[in-house]
Amino acid sequence: MKRVVVGLCALVVWGWAFDASADPACYALFRSQRFQEAADCFQKAANEMGAGSSLSQEKRVEKGRLLRNAALSLGRAAGNAKPEERAWMRERAVGLLRLYDREGLHESAAVKAATARLRQTFAGQVGYAAVSIVTNHPKATASLKGYRYQESRVGMVWNLNLRPGRYSLEVDYPGGIKREEAFEVGAFARKTLVLNPPSSATQVTIVTNAEDALIQIEGGKLQSPAISRGALWTKKLEPGSYTIKVTYRSQQPTEKGFSIEAGQSLAFVFNPPGPPALQILTKPDGVSVFVDGQYRGKTDLRIDVKEGTREIILRRTCYLPEKRTITAEANKEKRLALDMKRDPAYIRWQDSQKGLRGRQIFGWSMLAGGLLIGGVAGAMHGVASAKHAEAQDVRQTNFTAYQGFAREGNTFRTVGHVGVGVGGAALIAGVVGLVMAQSTPLSEVPCEVRLKDE
Repeated sequence: MKRVVVGLCALVVWGWAFDASADPACYALFRSQRFQEAADCFQKAANEMGAGSSLSQEKRVEKGRLLRNAALSLGRAAGNAKPEERAWMRERAVGLLRLYDREGLHESAAVKAATARLRQTFAGQVGYAAVSIVTNHPKATASLKGYRYQESRVGMVWNLNLRPGRYSLEVDYPGGIKREEAFEVGAFARKTLVLNPPSSATQVTIVTNAEDALIQIEGGKLQSPAISRGALWTKKLEPGSYTIKVTYRSQQPTEKGFSIEAGQSLAFVFNPPGPPALQILTKPDGVSVFVDGQYRGKTDLRIDVKEGTREIILRRTCYLPEKRTITAEANKEKRLALDMKRDPAYIRWQDSQKGLRGRQIFGWSMLAGGLLIGGVAGAMHGVASAKHAEAQDVRQTNFTAYQGFAREGNTFRTVGHVGVGVGGAALIAGVVGLVMAQSTPLSEVPCEVRLKDE
């Protein structure tokens, strides 16, 4: 996930004008890669500004930027966190972006749309599990604890979405009786926990999670099927073997057989057919997903889609787009796992970078050599001038010495001229080599696929 979060951070820092001047201390934490502290700092600064409805337009925009920066800082922090903490950070980021949207803190429609896409991506990466808790008593209090999570509810049935991780459940029944259970849920999992109060009654509780569901119990000592309709039904039964049939609208009945003994309480949970689900995994991750032309987030993610034939397009800058057509069926999950292929333009660019190191070494070597040779050439000219000066001093008194000094001076001068030429050529070659070794920025590579938000 690291690449996806880095790409999203770049979107905010550059595309949304990450406002360092608004709170330099928070920005300094972000720059030093203390991302969670930066998120706390940005969120605190936003909270101190008050409700968006009481702010001027300029201040609303400033608060919006602080919330976005806090969400992106959490996204960066999540990249290096443990699984439970990673899911919590992304959930917290979603909450900040929902506040941003609820208070209308966007400065333009384009920024509002980009924020919504970011929120979708974070929400899809949390991996919520669907959990049903059945207490079998209308006055039971269920208390649930997990990583940075604590919540309670009174009643017979509790349906909720939980982050992946470990949890402990405690149910308090009237009369001081407690039931405890520890459990763990994975990403996108479904789990049902049934706890029964101490009772001498023989009864069954059926949870359908749909008000229009038809429930039928037959068998045992029932003379005719017992029928009810609704999301919850508790029925006292005689000991024996029975069959439950639950029928949802436009669906075939779902059957389950069971046996019940004297004094026993049982509970069964059924779920109505949900929308088709699509899980998409890619290498690398951070690929934009479009379903029937609509952006739905970045991989890796799991989303609900409409029934029927759906067109899936996966796009990422400098990768070839992938297109798949699936048939989505109710209450079923499709899984796509794809290795994205690099754009040929990117491969050519990558190949062109392989010789850059050699050209850079050549260029710097020629520059250094040219300067060294130029320095030696300058020294030769200095020696030549000194020899010529000595020759002039003895010209009138010792012509033979004059000729010797003059020849030596001319030799040094010739060597100096040659050195200047060679050094100059080396300098020119070095400059040309370094210019040719300049890398083309990835942003200028003419890839077939280039997305605005990457």
